[in-house]
Amino acid sequence: MLTSASACQEEPKKNTPEKPVVAIEFTNQLYNHKFSDIECQSGTSNYDVPGLTAIVAKSGLLTQLESPIIQTTINGATSRHTAATTHSYRIEEIVSNSFPKSIEQKILRPKALRICREYSTPERKTYESAAISTITLLNQAYESYAGTKGSIALRKAVLHIFPHIIFTKKTPGTPDSFSKQYITDNAAFQLKANQPIFYIFPRSIDALSNGFFTEFDLWESPFVIFHEFGHLIFDTHTNYNDGQDRLYSKCFTSSQQTMPILLDAVNEAFADLMSFYLQEDNSLSLAGHTCLEFTRDINKDEFNDGTPKIFTEQVWNSFNSPLPEVGLPCNITNFKDIHHMGALIAHTFHKLTSVNISDKATKANIMMAWVISMRNIVRTHNSSEKELIIKVYQLLLNTIEKYKRVDQNLCQKIEQLVPYLTEQIECPQMLPDRVLYDKN
Repeated sequence: MLTSASACQEEPKKNTPEKPVVAIEFTNQLYNHKFSDIECQSGTSNYDVPGLTAIVAKSGLLTQLESPIIQTTINGATSRHTAATTHSYRIEEIVSNSFPKSIEQKILRPKALRICREYSTPERKTYESAAISTITLLNQAYESYAGTKGSIALRKAVLHIFPHIIFTKKTPGTPDSFSKQYITDNAAFQLKANQPIFYIFPRSIDALSNGFFTEFDLWESPFVIFHEFGHLIFDTHTNYNDGQDRLYSKCFTSSQQTMPILLDAVNEAFADLMSFYLQEDNSLSLAGHTCLEFTRDINKDEFNDGTPKIFTEQVWNSFNSPLPEVGLPCNITNFKDIHHMGALIAHTFHKLTSVNISDKATKANIMMAWVISMRNIVRTHNSSEKELIIKVYQLLLNTIEKYKRVDQNLCQKIEQLVPYLTEQIECPQMLPDRVLYDKN
């Protein structure tokens, strides 16, 4: 999941249990395109739709990108790496007033999102445009990953495009029955029964009013889509499952955790790193991404508010603080947020792998070797969070050692970037005649 600070809107409605829930229109909400192709609308046949154009953000500007051939099927838009595309989920929860309370959840089936032959470049604010842009960027991510050392064949993705998500909560026989609509703002990934699922949500009113993504939508950002794909790599190779139902990951700007989980922060760090390493052109990839330009850029030494990205004791204590997470403006660093902690870890990882290594391909291969080795750590982890973070950094250094001759610069970088763990992390011995790890 891609998040930053706190700004999520939850819109309660009046007590009208007998009336149906009515969707609230809001700025920049996606809308259904009015299909004129009857065959496409009915979904009675499959056909290829070549020549489509995706709208994506590059170097702070919107640009058009050639899309892979998309096939319209009964499952919606599909491609080489996409098995199905849907839109318009609806969720209903019925809460019993018995003791203990029970919750029954009903998920109303989504609709297949089909791309019709009449399009070349759909209007930006349509389901079709969101699907084409996301499928195009996911295709790039799949292909880039396939070129890394240690990559494996991944299942095709299922893509859900949400205009909004409505939770109807009812307590039968009581005046407390109510409906509540959550206007969501997020991009999320979930590996469910080995099926990669990507979720794309629109921008909320609250996020817009706080200045988030004023220029681009989430599905138009290569950084966002490659970041979510990074979670697929991490979860696949480590067999990690945080157990979260992504339908409830409603806020783009808050992790919604009272006590952060270190492996989640490490997962976020890896996703940020692979987003940069797998993109062919990541120059200014965060330009125009309000509140993320410095915070989530692995090359930047500081967060947006000037907080240095250095792993100190104060940072660790803040991350492990029992105090509940509070809503903060997007330009304020909050280490209780796994995405801010992940951004710090990502920056330190990047700086350590960059000692005497400049090309992205080698860095991507180092991170692949690291994540493959992380599987055993994730599987056997039953120690303290402090011991876990030491293992995470030690594994990175051991992996770097296999790729290049270690010199004093790396040891100095550890002291500069991770002072809190310097005494616990063993800098690999400098062996100038070491046989380098096979990079091919």
